[in-house]
Amino acid sequence: MFRKSCLRIFTLRKLLIVSLFSPLIINGQDTLTLMHYNILNYGGYNSYCTELNNSTAFKNIQLRKIIPFVMPDILTVNEIVPENTTVQMLLDSVLNTNGIIHYKKTDLTNVAGSSIVNMLFYNSDKIAVKSQYPITNSVRDINVYNLYYLSPELVIGDTVFFKYIVMHLKAGNTASDASERAMMTATLMLHLSSLGYTGNTFVSGDFNVYTSSEGCFQNLINYANTSVRFYDPINQIGDWNNNATFASVHTQSTHTNSNGCISSGGMDDRFDYIMASSSIMNGYYGIQYIPDSYNALGQDGLRFNQNINNPTNTVVPPDIADALYNNSDHLPIYMKVFIRHDQSGLSSENKLNNIKVVSPAQGKIDVNLLLDKPNYYTFKLINLLGELIFSKQFYFKEGNNTLEIPIDNINKGMFVLQLSDLQGRFFAQKIILL
Repeated sequence: MFRKSCLRIFTLRKLLIVSLFSPLIINGQDTLTLMHYNILNYGGYNSYCTELNNSTAFKNIQLRKIIPFVMPDILTVNEIVPENTTVQMLLDSVLNTNGIIHYKKTDLTNVAGSSIVNMLFYNSDKIAVKSQYPITNSVRDINVYNLYYLSPELVIGDTVFFKYIVMHLKAGNTASDASERAMMTATLMLHLSSLGYTGNTFVSGDFNVYTSSEGCFQNLINYANTSVRFYDPINQIGDWNNNATFASVHTQSTHTNSNGCISSGGMDDRFDYIMASSSIMNGYYGIQYIPDSYNALGQDGLRFNQNINNPTNTVVPPDIADALYNNSDHLPIYMKVFIRHDQSGLSSENKLNNIKVVSPAQGKIDVNLLLDKPNYYTFKLINLLGELIFSKQFYFKEGNNTLEIPIDNINKGMFVLQLSDLQGRFFAQKIILL
């Protein structure tokens, strides 16, 4: 475990300071499986997706094969018809079947008045919803869910919070379509930036993006406020469209020929994503991406401009490949994360040492640093929803240094003290103001 010589516990205004250091693999660790899927006009019919070529009853049969094959703890979907009875049907006829009863749904929203919407379903044995709301725009709602892990330590107020964002960007390959996609992600990033949010955040969806140079994708990965940027877990950035170099990550289309509803062309686009914030990629706040766990279900890298089930798929059984073919023109994406539930912990890798948090005077917290060379350090005080309470960069000289943080105007609650240097090393402790 950590070195206790680097920690002191003092009382200030009933202030409790608890170490957050923990190794990457500990007994209080769980794993969450996340899955995103564009399920192609589920529950509704129109002039091109009809009861003959996109039957909901037939889709349910396929989904009852696909989803249990992954067993997600969180499932986000695009293209479900905005009717509560349809959402309930997916829950009752697909997810909670064959003895499974733990899935619950979030609330349906459709402020934009779209014919298809997003939804999030979750394993209620592990996950709970704190709140949710839509970010509105002219195309489709972007849905924001504030979730938390049902930690055994929840009774003492200790858990891990995270935001989960689901969006379905404007389809099409015209300049106007690309402009609308960029507007949607710009709205999202401005919203996150305005919150001062630096915590655990996922964004999933069908982005309908053809190249990483598009404005919509650049808004996500190179936003001016670096603290809210998103990262591609597999770092496959480039020109995905009809490019064999990216054959192993293409997610659309499962068909070379269309049946009138499903798009044709074979596997030659990377439209579908789960992306994560820096805190998740680095394991700062209790959640960490598991390397090599990100996959497009059924994508074996041999699908370029081909069907998902013909030639024979090499990574999923034939019945799963057929179900993927029959259900949608998109492949589902899934990935796994570690979640540490005995502490809202941080990775022990690259931690800063020779730091002590003390409280010698009323109305402030003193952080003492013993440094072998001068450096710039950024101090942040963050609540467990990931909202930034205070942030400032300081220069510290070689030797002993003391940083004073005022706390007179801070409300009671649980916070994280984080200190990081220019090399990406960090120190953090949990603070409870009672």
